[in-house]
Amino acid sequence: MFDIQETPIENIQVANRTRKEVGSLESLCHSIQSYGLLNPILINDNQELLAGERRLRAFQQMEATTIPARILPGLTSDDCLMIELIENHERMDFTWAEELELKAKLHNYWKTSNGQWGYRETASKLGVSLGGLSSDLALAEALDYFPELKDMKTKGKAREAYKRMQSSAEAITAVQNLSPEEQEKIAQMMDRTTEVLTQKKQKSEAAPPEGETPSEDAIPSARHADTPIQSADLTDEELDEIEPSGLPDHVYKICSYEELLPGVPENIVGFAELDPPYAINYEYAYHDDTPEDADWTLEQLETGMDFIFKHLMRLMLDDSWVLCWTGYEHILWIQDLAKSHGFHIQHPGIWYKPNGGRTATPTVTMKSSIEHFLLFRKGKAQFATPSFNNAQVCETISGDRLHKWEKPIDLYRKFFHALARPGAYFLSPFAGSGNSMITSTFFNMTPLGCDTSNKHFYYFYRNLKRYHMEG
Repeated sequence: MFDIQETPIENIQVANRTRKEVGSLESLCHSIQSYGLLNPILINDNQELLAGERRLRAFQQMEATTIPARILPGLTSDDCLMIELIENHERMDFTWAEELELKAKLHNYWKTSNGQWGYRETASKLGVSLGGLSSDLALAEALDYFPELKDMKTKGKAREAYKRMQSSAEAITAVQNLSPEEQEKIAQMMDRTTEVLTQKKQKSEAAPPEGETPSEDAIPSARHADTPIQSADLTDEELDEIEPSGLPDHVYKICSYEELLPGVPENIVGFAELDPPYAINYEYAYHDDTPEDADWTLEQLETGMDFIFKHLMRLMLDDSWVLCWTGYEHILWIQDLAKSHGFHIQHPGIWYKPNGGRTATPTVTMKSSIEHFLLFRKGKAQFATPSFNNAQVCETISGDRLHKWEKPIDLYRKFFHALARPGAYFLSPFAGSGNSMITSTFFNMTPLGCDTSNKHFYYFYRNLKRYHMEG
């Protein structure tokens, strides 16, 4: 009905548009590069843009000189406004469930057509992260068996509901396999648990507000801080006792990484450790859901790591290292993410624990005695030692631990010998027990870290002093 012409982009006029923000164009550029422009932009006979500003901006971002355009002549001013309204308002996007089902159909089609096809190829074809795709396809499969999940408002809520359904189903199966006497004991325990939780909730609601976080608001930009960190959880006597007089300066803030990182000055971090929740469903894998072990969802891990890598590239000195702990399920896409932010990647390593390992199903599942780590380089960082082994052997902490997932200082020493940057800051945005921060002081680095819980704050200062007093 209307002519479609390859139109010079420089001739197209964009003015008086209602849309002010075009958002991210990465996915659209990927689609255009893979399949071409399926829907030409609309212009009038004066080459003024009527619809398709995001498509136009995508072509400009790809440095194209022309773009397919459908020309609508003889339009009045109100015709132009109506076209913009119809183009953007009447269009109906896929629901999250429809999007997942379509991804699954495409993946299965490509896999059937090519026996070598896998998740990585589909993720690349669709322009999405590997971790996000695997999570989406798993949920798409669940929709076939539990269509009621489609009623959830968001994909995240559906995924959480499905996890709860899995846990409930396993619990029901386990109880059904017990004797009547054992089932009765389980019922009594559940009643007692409900009673205890109710008492704890009442006590929590009656308790005064939680104390203020440490009063050190500013991140030091020099080696020496003027004001010692305070905590409402500690008395003046306790602070006097643990204040590490004469030790390197230190900052352990009670806050999230989202609050900490934006305020850190540029180019002061010489070594960073990332040890976020692994997003491997602790409750399902270990039958353990204590608050300290509160896991992340895959979406939280992806969003969090993207935020952290973006800031790390700004905060870190040239030629410095990042140590990242993760579950094996996420190694590939975390490497891809780090690379997209400018870091150099290499093959993963493992920490072997001769005395460690656990599994929730020991009769059918091998006990895992390894933990995976990744090393990323900014610039041309090199090991301080002649070489660094990709398999580090160190026993786990025996006896009582400050933190359930606490890593031993003897293990951290191995990494700092190879990766430390003396004189610079060491960053730990998931500080926990603070053992990595303590280790950094042995290598003439200034520890800077945070944690959302003040549970380990006192112990960090106590141990910092104790280790230095012991030499």
